[in-house]
Amino acid sequence: MRRGLYAIVDVDACMRRDLLPLAVAEGALSGGIAALQLRAKDLGTRPFLALAHSMATMCAEHGTPFFVNDRLDLALAVGAGLHVGQGDLPIATVRAIAPTLAVGVSTHTQEELEEALRAGPTYVAFGPVFPTSSKDRAEPVVGLERLSTMAALSGDVPLVAIGGIGLAQAPNVVAAGATLVAAISGLLPSPGEARDRAATISAISARAHAYDRAARAS
Repeated sequence: MRRGLYAIVDVDACMRRDLLPLAVAEGALSGGIAALQLRAKDLGTRPFLALAHSMATMCAEHGTPFFVNDRLDLALAVGAGLHVGQGDLPIATVRAIAPTLAVGVSTHTQEELEEALRAGPTYVAFGPVFPTSSKDRAEPVVGLERLSTMAALSGDVPLVAIGGIGLAQAPNVVAAGATLVAAISGLLPSPGEARDRAATISAISARAHAYDRAARAS
């Protein structure tokens, strides 16, 4: 995975702003991102599958790595990688089922990160670096100094910094050692910018491009 923006299309966040997840994905991909993840915590299996299939196709056209959050079955069904949290399937279990699957894991403490690294993940995510509104029950903020320590521990395994990272903070996050910078709400346009699908895609593309450039600037 190259350095840059790890864009997360969160279906709940899209719905709160009356945005179509596929339009958000299209805008992010046209902005030249490093990777894309689909997060759909409350979506039923069939609509989740349809959305994941469409995004997998879009990512393949752009040559962009694609990850599905939580759902191993759907990741396998659409040929995506998998992202798991601390309450999801352990990496060892995922590897037993799908030995070659790309797998990323969320971590929030040094202990969690070290355990994840022992399992041989494709990447680790660490955060929240700053306060975030993307999760109702977010873990304690870790800050840049802690992020730097964890990035050093990660060695050659790419580290995705996540949590409240605005465009202005992206270079500092990468300077602290992160390989990629994750963004969710920071990619989404304001209601005034999202006049129609074309305007929405254009606004998201511009944001994604700026994030990706900032994440590779240090």
